[in-house]
Amino acid sequence: MKVVFMSDSHGYDDRVEKIISDNKDADYFYHLGDICTDYSHNKLNIIQGNNDYDYYPRKIVAQFEGFKVLMLHSDRIYYNRLVTLKNLAKDNNCQIVLYGHTHCCSDDTIDGIRLLNPGSLCYNRDGSKLSYLIGYFTEKEYSFQRVTIE
Repeated sequence: MKVVFMSDSHGYDDRVEKIISDNKDADYFYHLGDICTDYSHNKLNIIQGNNDYDYYPRKIVAQFEGFKVLMLHSDRIYYNRLVTLKNLAKDNNCQIVLYGHTHCCSDDTIDGIRLLNPGSLCYNRDGSKLSYLIGYFTEKEYSFQRVTIE
């Protein structure tokens, strides 16, 4: 199973569309918040960010093959972001968390919980290139690939 995760496009719908177009073989697409437009695509699942309309869900929990994944924007976490995300994952029986809001690509593991941020599609605050993640899932294993864009 191939799943694409992106975040923080802040109105750059052309970048979202290019990612979808470049990954036609993906099973699912998730935008982790701050899409900031009424963009819609029948394969794109959108999570509400702090700059989005309130008709998107605040979080999504999904099963990808053998792994349960929590997805959220993380704008309502003010302190100890990674520890809080780890605790939310455990509360939801998830092994993986994908989150946005920080505009920094990251990959951490705490107490066996994998915490990933794909970075931003409009401005990475850490100076890295714009990026998104592709997740590959089977019943027994998973992997993530960071894809940078110009």
